[in-house]
Amino acid sequence: PSTATIDFCINLPSFEVPMDVYIGVSTPDMKLYVLNADNQFVLPTDFSPPPAYRIGITEAVKETVLKNLPLCCSGNNVIPAGEYEVYVLAVPTNGGHFEQIDFTTDAYYLYYYSFRVPTCF
Repeated sequence: PSTATIDFCINLPSFEVPMDVYIGVSTPDMKLYVLNADNQFVLPTDFSPPPAYRIGITEAVKETVLKNLPLCCSGNNVIPAGEYEVYVLAVPTNGGHFEQIDFTTDAYYLYYYSFRVPTCF
């Protein structure tokens, strides 16, 4: 059996002005999980805005959210195989009110990363 594991680490630069940060992970089944301030992944509903990971930060962030999460167990995937996408959105702070962000006029940073979880044997 495979003993492959994955760590989920966050490494953000410092910002010159206070920023609200949102982190989302898109799964192979097209769900978007959002990391909240308690370092838990939640699945927002259509009627609730995503929670902020951090509000009003300027300092750099270096944090391991998940450590040694097994990919496989007895030849079966613990984490579904497929393509995952990670999004990090940083916007000037507004108290974590995602629904008030105007993406046509507000400044923001959007970081993107993807990785593939293989099928376990």
